[in-house]
Amino acid sequence: MYWPTNSPPPPDLPRQILQAHMLTSAYVNEFLVDQHPYRKGHVCPFVKSSLIIEGVVFSFVEATDGTELKNQVKQRIQEYLDFKSDFQETQSSMVILFPASFSERTLVKLQLSLKAYCIKREIMIGALYPNSTAPSLHSEDYFPLRTPTPTLVLRDLVPMDILFLTQDRHHSVSKIGFLKEYIQKFSDHPSKIVRDKVQEARQARRALRRFLIIRGGAVLLTIAITSVSLGAYFAL
Repeated sequence: MYWPTNSPPPPDLPRQILQAHMLTSAYVNEFLVDQHPYRKGHVCPFVKSSLIIEGVVFSFVEATDGTELKNQVKQRIQEYLDFKSDFQETQSSMVILFPASFSERTLVKLQLSLKAYCIKREIMIGALYPNSTAPSLHSEDYFPLRTPTPTLVLRDLVPMDILFLTQDRHHSVSKIGFLKEYIQKFSDHPSKIVRDKVQEARQARRALRRFLIIRGGAVLLTIAITSVSLGAYFAL
């Protein structure tokens, strides 16, 4: 189930979700289209035009933990993929609401566990919540991802997302996989700026592969030295 962000929610939603919608609606419909304090343009450059054509929708998840929670989010991901097929030439997104009491730690773990799943489908998944410490790209003192209640946001993968595919919190193997999908999606892009980003992605992927090879060799060398040392010790 989903509905446009600039429309009233279904009246039969769970009470906690109705409350979350009431609080988060202003964030989407007002805050994100306001002037960014540290650069020209809106806080989110894509939302205003998407709102006009109802390309931004709300949805929600009722489960709070375990396998059922992850399965429900995957259902929302599939719903978003079906929805966004009508918006190929424009940006679309889905804001998945959670109760205000939902654990922010669980939200972040859920987002990280589903990131590869989403990127393989050429979409991004973000965790937005009241105490987010993720700063704006333009100021370390500005935190635009702080929503009134915990949410997950699904949206199209865009060229600037290369910044989020190589973050230190991701394992090198995961980052290589992310970059592979990025390169496949944008390698034939008509814009030279985007093709330059693709070249950056290729270079980053090569560097990560070299790092893994070197680290793997170091691990094997350590094992070999340890084995020789233990053999010498027990031979005494």
